[in-house]
Amino acid sequence: ELSHAESVHGIKLSDDGKLLAGFTGRGGMGVWEIPSMKGPPMWRGLAALQEARECAFSPDNRWLAAVNYDGDAFLWDLATHRRTVLPRALTEYNSLSFSPDGSRLAAGSEGESKLFDTASGRAVLSFRFPGLKLAFARDGERLLAVHGEGASVFHAPALEKLHFDWLKERPS
Repeated sequence: ELSHAESVHGIKLSDDGKLLAGFTGRGGMGVWEIPSMKGPPMWRGLAALQEARECAFSPDNRWLAAVNYDGDAFLWDLATHRRTVLPRALTEYNSLSFSPDGSRLAAGSEGESKLFDTASGRAVLSFRFPGLKLAFARDGERLLAVHGEGASVFHAPALEKLHFDWLKERPS
């Protein structure tokens, strides 16, 4: 039985079906193992009265990302419960997708979308496209962006594969 179950307003099941995340209207959150429902006590994850709009587990269940209706985005390391506040978009985020290796988090919004490095919480790429919903392809190399006018596929290699010639040092 979950404490505060009457005020749970959002739940998310991990892709492998092993974990369940729950958010309460009092800013509490918890993550439980399925089917035993064992887990640590709920902890304060959001400010009181904030509700999670969208959340996502990383494929390895190490990370949980969530966005609220105020436009804030958060990333939790589930082993430590350490919360990282992610940079805001121009409007509120409405979709979250982790890369298959869990190293990147794509957050889509109506006005600006971002690609985050999960280890640091830093935005490594920002782009504007109206009404964007994002999802990584299973190969982790492509990012699907669906919007009001259709869909696009972007090349989205792992961060260590990105190379920019203009960043190279000039020979002395």
